[in-house]
Amino acid sequence: MAIRNKIKKVIANQNLKFFLTLLSGSAIAQGIVFLITPVLSRVYTDEMFGTLTLFSSITLTLSTVVALRYELSILLPKREKDAVSLLILCFIIITVLSLVTLFIIILYHEFFNGLFDNGGLGRFIFLLPLGVFLHGMFNTLTYWLNRQKKFKSISFVRINKSISMSSVQLINGFSALQYLGLIPGLIAGQLMGFLHTIYSASKSIRRNAHHISINRILLLAKRYQKIPKYNTLLTFTNTLSNELPNILIPKYFGLAIGGQFGLAVRLIKTPIGLISEAVSQIFFNKASETYNNEPSRFHELVKQTYIKLFFLALTGFPLLFVSTYFFEYILGSEWTETGIYSRLLIPWLFLMFLNSPISSLIVILGKQRSLVIYDLLLLLLRLTALILGYHYFYNIIYVLVLYSMVGMIFNSFLIFYFIKLSKQADQEHKYGR
Repeated sequence: MAIRNKIKKVIANQNLKFFLTLLSGSAIAQGIVFLITPVLSRVYTDEMFGTLTLFSSITLTLSTVVALRYELSILLPKREKDAVSLLILCFIIITVLSLVTLFIIILYHEFFNGLFDNGGLGRFIFLLPLGVFLHGMFNTLTYWLNRQKKFKSISFVRINKSISMSSVQLINGFSALQYLGLIPGLIAGQLMGFLHTIYSASKSIRRNAHHISINRILLLAKRYQKIPKYNTLLTFTNTLSNELPNILIPKYFGLAIGGQFGLAVRLIKTPIGLISEAVSQIFFNKASETYNNEPSRFHELVKQTYIKLFFLALTGFPLLFVSTYFFEYILGSEWTETGIYSRLLIPWLFLMFLNSPISSLIVILGKQRSLVIYDLLLLLLRLTALILGYHYFYNIIYVLVLYSMVGMIFNSFLIFYFIKLSKQADQEHKYGR
């Protein structure tokens, strides 16, 4: 009976249910990508993967800030009428900035083609604003669905997005359109993800639509102005520093090595991101509620999340490391470098896995300003590592070793900093500061 009661207690745990729902959806979505990757690696060249890597990285870097990070504020208000107004604010900002991006590319497309002359972006450069728009809208709507606790919808959206992307890439690979490469499939997946999220969110948006007004939107934009003021630069520099290798390696070492590296990152980050993203969504939701309603438990929540992530990493990362030795057999004989590149990144990714889900506490505690300097230094040192590795060694291995070492040092510092912030939050509540 005691065992049965424990099982019932675990099953009844709402946060565990939410986590498993998101995890299962992400697992299926990423599993689809994993299953077709060995086929795609034999159909498309490593140069085509290099072009995809460059396009994806530029799109991701821009789309993470295209809403000026106001999407983070959607989870924070207690009232639904405030949350839906913030959602509409995000829609407006995303649309305007995507159009501005398109206008800039139209005016200076020759400059950008020259800047990425080794990246093969020529025919796809005008799709960048569309990719930024779709990814930005998808990300924002996911936060809205998170607030509504529609975790099943989020899971189904991810699966549908993955199926759409993989199907188009697979069909194109065996057709006369193979020369277009992998980017059309990426856009197709983003489009399907956007359409599915807007459909899933439409009912709850309509239910609160009568609360929307220009005055309320402007009032909330001012109330949460700290988020774009500090978090936009913070997120942009962090994303750019993470994506720098994907942007510079194709330029410095050619599309083939860029493709090998891009696929290595894709394979090694997929299982890590699978769990990290699910934990991030749940932690942000739970941490926001805890800070608003039970602030004395905030530090304990952060500490326990770190402990669980650490033991999870101790189990998973050794298996991940061993799996990299089989990449050549899975992907094909021409992908020998992929496993080597993956192993060089694992130490940094181990520490990043611990921090990524916890990083949202910066927004919850309003400490965005404190991390701006951190991320600027991280960006500067990562850029230095890439440039030094290229100019002094002209060796991709040295480049990745230096890049990974910088990431390890900075993530180690971040762990201690996040724990310190959570302790301070508890003390401020305890002494009524």
